[in-house]
Amino acid sequence: MNRTTIDVKKVRRYLSAIAQPVRLDILLMLKGGELCVCDIYSALNISQNLTSHHLSVLTELGLLTSRKVGVKMLYSRDEKVLRACQTALSTLMTKDNSAVHMTTKKKCSISC
Repeated sequence: MNRTTIDVKKVRRYLSAIAQPVRLDILLMLKGGELCVCDIYSALNISQNLTSHHLSVLTELGLLTSRKVGVKMLYSRDEKVLRACQTALSTLMTKDNSAVHMTTKKKCSISC
């Protein structure tokens, strides 16, 4: 049997990041393809500094990639990482746990 290992800590970080409405909006905007920072902050109607912060969080998690062209910084979604996140969430939501192994460092604090 092929078991899927899910890094629960990583899934938590992804969910925490995309739970922030601006970050989710950025991911949705980038479904259409690569955009520069100026296009993103103009569309979101927030400051460039705040936009850069949100882009940095998403990039550090691997959800976005960036490249510099001249003076512009262009961002796009990392579809491979997003698919892996989708697969992990889908696996967590299924009833069949026989093919799932979850990794987490936390131990249950309740004595059974």
